[in-house]
Amino acid sequence: MPKKNSRTPEDDSYFFRLVPLLIGIAVILGLIISAMHPFKIVTATPVYPNAGLETRLITVGSSKLMVEVAATDAEQKQGLSDRSSLGREAGMLFPLIDPSQDGFWMKDMKFPLDFIYFEDGRVVETKENVQVTPIPIPFFPNEAVDAVLEVNAGFVKAHNIKVGDLSDY
Repeated sequence: MPKKNSRTPEDDSYFFRLVPLLIGIAVILGLIISAMHPFKIVTATPVYPNAGLETRLITVGSSKLMVEVAATDAEQKQGLSDRSSLGREAGMLFPLIDPSQDGFWMKDMKFPLDFIYFEDGRVVETKENVQVTPIPIPFFPNEAVDAVLEVNAGFVKAHNIKVGDLSDY
């Protein structure tokens, strides 16, 4: 007399046909849900993860971006020099110990940048589409600032960054 809960080959065949069907349904549902609920991805890693710089997510105006923080003199001197690119929603933040009108230049840069100048958590000035030149020419903010943010050229315009915008840098 057969046992009540014994499995037969037909049971196994049914199981092995059902599993791929369930996986397929789960994949299709996942695709449908992700298409219905688009989301914006902000990269959580810097373009150059071996640079050893602190990274943080900041907000400027209504835009969020991942920045590398060039805190020391050596890090600030190096900046983005010799890099071939910068992530789309990324930047490099230069916090200044004391507010100043320190100059910045495009030495050994390979791509144009926008500069965003801050004082007390507010945008006080921007310089857009600063181009790489054969001979680096320094340029200065119009007033003393306590931080400078370098981002890809076009970021200021694309994100409608303007003087007075707040930041949590």
